[in-house]
Amino acid sequence: MYTNAHIHLFSTDHTPSIQLYHLMRGTLHGAARRLLPTVLGHPMTVADLKNLDRSMDRFEWPWPILFQVASGASSTIGGIGMIDPRRLINMFTTISRMTREDARGILGVDMSEKEGDFLKNLTDKTNINRQAGKLFPFRDTLCDIISELFKAHQNGVKQKGVIGQEELWNVFLQSQGADQYNRVIVLSVNFDEAFLDDDLPGLSSTPGLDFAAQMDDLEKLAKKVNDQGAIKMLPFLCIDPRGHSDSSLETFVLEHVGKTKPWKGLKVYPPMGVLPTDDRFRKIFDFCQDNGIPVTSHCSIGGAGVRGSDRNFADLAHPLKWMDVLVRLEQRNERTGTFRLCLAHFDSLEASDELSWGNDIMNLMTRFDGSKGVEVFSDISFNVIDEKSREKYNDNVKKAKDLGLAPRVLFGSDWWNYLYECETEKEFIDQLDFDQGFWETKDFEPAADSFLQDVV
Repeated sequence: MYTNAHIHLFSTDHTPSIQLYHLMRGTLHGAARRLLPTVLGHPMTVADLKNLDRSMDRFEWPWPILFQVASGASSTIGGIGMIDPRRLINMFTTISRMTREDARGILGVDMSEKEGDFLKNLTDKTNINRQAGKLFPFRDTLCDIISELFKAHQNGVKQKGVIGQEELWNVFLQSQGADQYNRVIVLSVNFDEAFLDDDLPGLSSTPGLDFAAQMDDLEKLAKKVNDQGAIKMLPFLCIDPRGHSDSSLETFVLEHVGKTKPWKGLKVYPPMGVLPTDDRFRKIFDFCQDNGIPVTSHCSIGGAGVRGSDRNFADLAHPLKWMDVLVRLEQRNERTGTFRLCLAHFDSLEASDELSWGNDIMNLMTRFDGSKGVEVFSDISFNVIDEKSREKYNDNVKKAKDLGLAPRVLFGSDWWNYLYECETEKEFIDQLDFDQGFWETKDFEPAADSFLQDVV
């Protein structure tokens, strides 16, 4: 029995259609980042990454080349990190809670066609939009597809695309391998503010249920689960200063978060436009330090986020964005506790050390070891699923152990976000190669106990 420090339960009702667009776009973006060094003939530079993000919506170089390469047979896609249409189709199936047949139909992929034909169809539709003079032909194509998906979601399909948090929780409990957890941190995400400034055609930026309703659902579910006593659910409250004044954000957190409150920690999601250096977080982080409230921050290149054609969204999540905050908290003379921060995902996707966030995360873990009131953790969630990711992940495991950081590495699976890759918890855990000695399950519990010591 051990702790899963990173799962999500938010249902499709809590997800605006723009978010689904971004998730699909992010999958393509992430795959292209792994493929582009092969096209370029050299490791990607920061400039390459920014150009890649700018070029996607306009379907400018290198996207036509990437799609031409990736539109081949499915057997060649995925094995060397190319864009995998099966991932896209499975993603729609997972997120919308539709049947595979429904999702394929909406995506324009006949059951008799190869998945690779979907990318060709996507390219053809994009070229039609380009010929029609659309400034962002690829973006408009994806938006059209997402609009169709949500229309089907609202009208009902063979399997209704609506599922609440309790239903998702029951799916999780029934997942093979989930019975080995005695504690689960459930991370909420607030979509209410993130996409209000987006001007995307045909898409609503408002979730079907707002964050207050999501909070209410999760609070009731956590109480029900914890009263039963078989497993302990620890909800972390997502905070977004937009929509709050300084004082109301502080009051919001004080009312909801703490050892005797429904929410046991905080979640910050920088790629959705929320930087940890925002002054409105200052008193909140002071409160967390003084009261031992753990904080988890999304910290990987992929995932959800505000993506603009002139903005590299991933930069918002970079681990070093936390440096000024951590230094200030370390130097607080009046502090009475320890600020514990988990930089989620222990990002290890990049093949180049120059671009590896894992090294930066380990540098922060080394610098902020808890001796001066700030302690940095990381969790391994989601990004060890494919073979290329595991190669870098295994390198980082060795580095973490050699640096003595293993006692501050948490286990997390990022369920249900990885369901389009792995169907069960066991399938995910099998990717961690416990039998090869990289980690053992007992390695993670001391870290979880330390991270959660003031709230459980």
